[in-house]
Amino acid sequence: MLLNLRSIRPDGTGSKKPNDGVLWASLWLGPELVLFGHHASAGLQVHPHAIGLDTGCVYGGKLSACILPERKLVSVPAKRQYSPITRESAT
Repeated sequence: MLLNLRSIRPDGTGSKKPNDGVLWASLWLGPELVLFGHHASAGLQVHPHAIGLDTGCVYGGKLSACILPERKLVSVPAKRQYSPITRESAT
């Protein structure tokens, strides 16, 4: 299944918009650990059962990874900005 979800609205419905409620990962109860990306505007997200690793490497930020099973987070800076930040990429 493929899903494009960034936030949960107050009524419980999902949204692709990053500021249209609370981050979905903050509500994920697990117990499975979910590692995800494609939400650079939120930066590194660390929740009990979900870790968002998108730290904006393509925009000149960092490339981040999670080493399992320790859940150790590591990041390295991007060598350069590969794509400009646009209004569409920020949402």
